[in-house]
Amino acid sequence: MHRSGVAAMRIDSGEVAKDPMPGEDRTLLRDELLAHEPADELLRDVLAGAFQDLLDTGLLASLDRLDLAVIDPEHISHELRQSDYFTHALQALRSEKLVVLNQRFAVEAEAVIRSFSAAEALDGCPYSRSDTRLFALVAQIAGDPGGRLRRLRRRMQRAGADPERELSVRRQLRLVMLFFLGHEVGHLLSGHPRGQYAAFVDPEAPLERRLEYAAAKLCRHVDEFAPTQFGLPGFEQVSDLGSEVRREAERLRSHDPERARSFARDEAFFANEKLADEWADRILIEHLGAQARRDEHAAARSLFELARGVYAVALHSWYRDLQTFAVRLSGAPMQSLRELATLMARDREVYVGAASLFGESHRFTLLRAALSLEQVLRARSDWFDRPEDTRRIHTAHDDRAASGDAGMQREWWLAQCLQRYFLLCILMDTAVKMANVGCATGWMLEADRRRGSPQVLLMNYEPIEAARQRLRAIP
Repeated sequence: MHRSGVAAMRIDSGEVAKDPMPGEDRTLLRDELLAHEPADELLRDVLAGAFQDLLDTGLLASLDRLDLAVIDPEHISHELRQSDYFTHALQALRSEKLVVLNQRFAVEAEAVIRSFSAAEALDGCPYSRSDTRLFALVAQIAGDPGGRLRRLRRRMQRAGADPERELSVRRQLRLVMLFFLGHEVGHLLSGHPRGQYAAFVDPEAPLERRLEYAAAKLCRHVDEFAPTQFGLPGFEQVSDLGSEVRREAERLRSHDPERARSFARDEAFFANEKLADEWADRILIEHLGAQARRDEHAAARSLFELARGVYAVALHSWYRDLQTFAVRLSGAPMQSLRELATLMARDREVYVGAASLFGESHRFTLLRAALSLEQVLRARSDWFDRPEDTRRIHTAHDDRAASGDAGMQREWWLAQCLQRYFLLCILMDTAVKMANVGCATGWMLEADRRRGSPQVLLMNYEPIEAARQRLRAIP
């Protein structure tokens, strides 16, 4: 298989895709795109390694060519920035057998992973302890991701620094890039014309204001949460397709034939994204399985590092989107998710705007990360097959005690993977509440109209500190 360059990645801002440029102009743009290689040696090596890992799985045999290109947003032509090649994160273009990565996305991912790498244990990571610290990290990385990354690298490379910690960060980043690249290649393998990973809240765009679009989008996400057992007690009607709540949502979406066609297209894209996620899971499982056939202990460590990296990037992405949403809604940043309850209680229409937190055609960020981790954990351990009364996500020993015994160390690594997986699941609570109430908003507004007055709806949104308490209660 041919490989040229290192690729570009894009975040979907919800804007309409630009028309591709014809003929010679497009050839020039593609040449510019593929000519770029990151100047940063570490990033170049990580991406080259992740790309090779992708090829080594043997799952790409149906592709006779695959190019990976990297866009440096600070050093590209105006024409390339305005073309359909440009992405804020990652995208795949089947007609050109091309995956494109925005360098800034990789820089932010490394900055997040390094920030979370202060301790291997979940309990030792300060950003897993408080909303305040998480929101502060979001602000620091958003303000100057390159500068923060350079400071973190210098700090980890000072005299006396642990070289294994630096290697671990690089392995985590390589696995996270494989996670994202696997999704984009999944679009190519599934025959989709294009696909892209997205951060869903564009700080420059207005929040969603159309009730019918918000309800349709959020109902789709409810239907993703329900079969994976992320439900909301008291809101069972929302996931019941035959309920009055869903009939009202359907009435809203079918009111205009053109809108109905648009919703149908969105649902088709959503199905494509699920298929791409399934390919990404297969790629990760095959990669870890091949590693285990060579070295079981190294594969167990890689599973642990994959969980660390995916957890960190997914958690940062969710809190970044929540903060952007809060600022767009109120003009001021949040310090804790407890503040979200007051913002969301202002009126029913707030939940229409909350639809901007969720993808037009993607699974919700935390859900995607949790489901992928679950699939990989099921493939690489027997934990989910054990009797429930024997399953534990905590160990009797800590990392220091485990480090001298390979079996105990693998047990500790698995426990840490499971703790991160379950914490992501617990943190889903905020998104599940928003999606369920948003899906039911049309029905609630109609009920208010019939009653002649609105009812106050106050939902409790728990900070990560509360989620950690729930995690500790799990055996």
